[in-house]
Amino acid sequence: MHVLSLLGKRNSRASFQYKSLGIDGLWIECWYNSFVNAPRLPNQIGLVHPCSRGISAFVLLLNDCSRKKDLCRGTKVHDEIEQSGLLEQCSDALVCMYARCGSLLKAINLFDRFRSKDVFTWTALIGGYANIGKGHKALSCFKRMRQEGISPSAATFVSILKACGDMRMLDKGEEIHNEILKHGLLKDNVVLNTALMGMYAKCGVLLKAQELLDKLPDPDVIAWNVLIMGYMDHGQFGQAWTCFERMQYEHVSPSVVTFACMLKICGNLKAADKGKHIHDEIIKLGLLGNNIVLGTALVDMYAKCGNFVKARQVLEELPVRDTISWTALIAGYSEYGKGLQALDCFEQMEYEGVSPNAVTFASVLKACGDTGEVAKGESIHDEVCKQHLLKDTVVGTALINMYCKFGALAKAQEVLKEFCVRDIIAWNALLSGYVDHGENAEGLDCFWQIQHERLSPNVVTFICALKACGNIGALVEGQSIHDQIRERDLLNSHTVLGTALVDMYAKCSALTKAAEVLKQLQNRDTMSWTALIAGYVEHGETTQAFECFEQMQEEGLIPNVVTLVCLLRATGRLGLSIWGEKIHDEISRQGLLAESVDLCIALVDMYAKCGALTKARQVLNELPLQNVSCWNALIAGYVQNGKFAEALIVFDEMKNEGLSPDEVTFVCVLSAYCRLGLMQEAQNCCLEMSTRFGLYPDSRQFTCMIDGFGRLGCLTQAVEMIEDLKFISRRDSFDSEVRPVLLGACQRWGDLNVGRWAFECTHHVKSVGAAA
Repeated sequence: MHVLSLLGKRNSRASFQYKSLGIDGLWIECWYNSFVNAPRLPNQIGLVHPCSRGISAFVLLLNDCSRKKDLCRGTKVHDEIEQSGLLEQCSDALVCMYARCGSLLKAINLFDRFRSKDVFTWTALIGGYANIGKGHKALSCFKRMRQEGISPSAATFVSILKACGDMRMLDKGEEIHNEILKHGLLKDNVVLNTALMGMYAKCGVLLKAQELLDKLPDPDVIAWNVLIMGYMDHGQFGQAWTCFERMQYEHVSPSVVTFACMLKICGNLKAADKGKHIHDEIIKLGLLGNNIVLGTALVDMYAKCGNFVKARQVLEELPVRDTISWTALIAGYSEYGKGLQALDCFEQMEYEGVSPNAVTFASVLKACGDTGEVAKGESIHDEVCKQHLLKDTVVGTALINMYCKFGALAKAQEVLKEFCVRDIIAWNALLSGYVDHGENAEGLDCFWQIQHERLSPNVVTFICALKACGNIGALVEGQSIHDQIRERDLLNSHTVLGTALVDMYAKCSALTKAAEVLKQLQNRDTMSWTALIAGYVEHGETTQAFECFEQMQEEGLIPNVVTLVCLLRATGRLGLSIWGEKIHDEISRQGLLAESVDLCIALVDMYAKCGALTKARQVLNELPLQNVSCWNALIAGYVQNGKFAEALIVFDEMKNEGLSPDEVTFVCVLSAYCRLGLMQEAQNCCLEMSTRFGLYPDSRQFTCMIDGFGRLGCLTQAVEMIEDLKFISRRDSFDSEVRPVLLGACQRWGDLNVGRWAFECTHHVKSVGAAA
């Protein structure tokens, strides 16, 4: 007599407490249902064995322990069963309990002790393996069961389908599906259909999962949830939403799991209005109450949508604020760049005695990196070490990212060395850190070290390495990396990688090769074309840049802000205002000026460099976004076109607009004063720079002053300024900026003494540098 056949029907599904919001939470439901609804023996409880009522009670207790994962209590029940001599009769429930509680070794030991093993006993063990993610073990067990001549039941197939789904073994799953059809088990079996749907959904075959649902005469909420979660997990949020609406149209009431999924989808889509609608529906149905899962899902949704006032309100109204609910808010703050709020939230969480988990630490470490909170970041690093969480790759990678943002690259490398297992994501964090801080050679060393450790670079790795090559003109290394990308056949499936290659070749001056790579890309997009256009502009090949632009438009691609900025720069260099006006029309057509300050600056700069100063001024006045750089472009345009007095007028207007000039502004203004010979006004301007605006003149501003003295023939004053400012001791500034200006003035005025002095100063500096 098998004990599972003695069980009565369990309570309604509504009472089932899901522990997961993923498909896994539903497998347990399906598996349990398949047991309790298994064909029963004709004998009634109490008529089969004198201890039947005792067996039934033990089974119910074990089942309760299984659902609650209460291994301690389950072990005590086991002891009582041993004392009652009912071990063999309770074999299935015992194996199931130990397997469900994660004590598989105990389950296997019991399994091996039993003389009689039937489909229920085997299914209990297979299900145990499947439920803790040991799919290969589950399949191995299934194979042994078949070899011993035992036919699988619907419950067995449910567990095997879970194993196939977890391991994304579509071929095996389809094989099991065919076997189920052969046994005629699928008809009217909602649980088995749901399990099949789950397997196909996990394997990404969502059309097949949808087809199975459509064939069900009366699909319940669990079946709908499996499909909704399948779409959600594969990023098909629109399909998931359609599925949800269809479910409601067919009068199937959403469950807690349904609403939790829909809230997650709203968060991912940043669909705040839809999320608010779901929230209202939850309140209307009275589902929120003390439900921490729904409460946390609401906090997460509002945080992902950027509505932190509402997210905070929901969190504060929760009866119990646990680690997950706090982490949802902290992660939201961190993702939106609100690092200080994330850190405040973290402190409040700790004050309430709630312990952070790995995800909490990862979010807080990101916040520290974004805000430059070095001391706080180091303190959290210490806490991570105390809790032995450094082995968690998510936390470890967050630490590396944080130290990279601090510029502490040696510390980031030290953290990586402490990893027990270094995966490609952690290496990518360090590699990108090196490249972002201009340590490109070290970044390439990092790339080769990755391969030395026999790790396979991914798309992110290759992009970072190619960027490093482009930054330092390492063409040979770039070609080697290109060969690896070609060997892996990654270009056709990753356009972003093709863009990185085009950019690398362009920066290495290999423009022909860059154009060749672009031509080979099957899915050329705006970014890949822009990489080549930028390369041509950077190397002064403006004609080719515009030819590229025309080809790009012929392919039906729309230029983005970066494309247009590059073309405006090229237009300014050529002085072709006709082309500039065409680009301006394109910008207006797309309405981009309201979105990009860089584009505003480039447009003013282009007209100014083309000598169309009236148009440049008109554009500046009409700009929706203005900053000091826009005004600098106009002032510089007047100076470059010899309109020095007008440049000074614009400078005064800028100050009247309430904008504070920066160092670049003063370079332009001082140039204007010096060209006009107004040296006293120039000196007053330098004084105003520091006293009024808190800026201190550097070699750029003083070079303008020296140039002004030189133009007037006041070489003695120029020499005095050089000596007073100790330019001679700063060899780079003297050689590259000051000396050429001074020698030019000496040549103009025929002053050999000052020219000889400038030469001797240079020789003296070089001698001192060599001695050092």
